Amino acid sequence: MTRTQRIAVVAALVLAASFALAARLPIAFKTITAFTDEPLPAFEARDPIDIASIVRAIPDRGVAGTADTVYAAHPAQRYQRSVVEGYGNCSNLVKGLSWGLLRDHHEFEIVYMLPAETFLEGRGHTILRAKLALPEGPRVGLVDVAAAAIPRVAGRVLDVADLGGAVPAVDLDPLRPESEDWAPFYDAALLADVVIGRTSSAETARWYRFVDAIYLDLGLPEKFDKIVYVGIGVVVGVFPAIHVGDLAALRSRHPFEFAEMNAALWGMRIAPVILLGCALSWLVAGRRRRSGKAEWREFAGVEY
Repeated sequence: MTRTQRIAVVAALVLAASFALAARLPIAFKTITAFTDEPLPAFEARDPIDIASIVRAIPDRGVAGTADTVYAAHPAQRYQRSVVEGYGNCSNLVKGLSWGLLRDHHEFEIVYMLPAETFLEGRGHTILRAKLALPEGPRVGLVDVAAAAIPRVAGRVLDVADLGGAVPAVDLDPLRPESEDWAPFYDAALLADVVIGRTSSAETARWYRFVDAIYLDLGLPEKFDKIVYVGIGVVVGVFPAIHVGDLAALRSRHPFEFAEMNAALWGMRIAPVILLGCALSWLVAGRRRRSGKAEWREFAGVEY
């Protein structure tokens, strides 16, 4: 076996191991590799969003609708399934709505409430931050799309800064009647152990443009379709970053998972480049042999 062949075998094994690690913990892979401790710019929005009319138009499908997870990879399809038809969990609803808000040229942030101990199991909550048109006037604050409510403390709309540390009693000011109880996500004990992550509308828009540009409907199952496109986005670095204020707190709770998922990411990025280099090397060597331009070392020991 030549040195190039040995390198190719090692690279192939690294790539296979990286895929296996990511497939074993897909939520952890997608989430951890999106984390960054780089701060977001100060949030500035021009026009307030009439959030009440938007949320009231989303059908309430109850517990069964929430459990019907939307895996659509294309943002327009996710918008249709979640916002128009009313299916999916909190993340599905916020991500679906984000496509509609971008279409209407609104600025916003996607806000992730990450319980430090269990966020890798998908047990957090996703809400939206925007300049909201409220009865008291335009305010930058949070809206819980899944709960169809504005989180408030003593009548004041919450913002991200209110979610750190000890949080006073939170009331969910309903925008429409709601069949589910979302208050447990605002329990003081839970919020005390929550780390906040945020993604800007600009990063979300870049991701949606990328998906729209490369998306092909091959008739695959929705879940597999999403895994493929999210995986591509993560590896090439266009999947939206999650800016975490206290990333060290999450990393300290799950050091092995952080190391494992980041190793898988870099394995997926580096191994294909090495395999491509080996393939090019084989092609060049084969072309030389066919053209009769063999290197002199190939004739070492040959007697004339």
